[in-house]
Amino acid sequence: MLFYILGGGGDTEGLLAFLFGMGFLVTDIILVANSKKAQRIGDVLAQTIVIKTSVKESLHNTIFREVEEGYVPKFPEVMRISDKDLNIIKTLLSNAKNSKHHEELDLAAAKVKSYLKIETDMYPYEFLEKLLKDYNYLSVK
Repeated sequence: MLFYILGGGGDTEGLLAFLFGMGFLVTDIILVANSKKAQRIGDVLAQTIVIKTSVKESLHNTIFREVEEGYVPKFPEVMRISDKDLNIIKTLLSNAKNSKHHEELDLAAAKVKSYLKIETDMYPYEFLEKLLKDYNYLSVK
């Protein structure tokens, strides 16, 4: 509209293009606001939808654990384990609350002990928790 006014207002084609664009924009806004899937005109015509993938994560969902002052690591070998594997261990520990996952925890602890050549009588859950704490302490040291 501003271009139409500044241009002297004599361009009928410019006014029509502006009105068409504004009509399209208003229609798009109304369609997005009233659509169950919040689709634009282009999304409806292309039969697509937008999926929001951003998930709010917290520090609790990571492998990081708070380590108390004066903490002494027991298994420095943990630094040979990849972050990916430590994430798997963290997930197993989270799932261990469900009794169906205790076998997976036992198996994971046995594999980690074998890989790192660690001998300990700690229970699998306790051992893997200690590994995560040791990793956190040693990785920021």
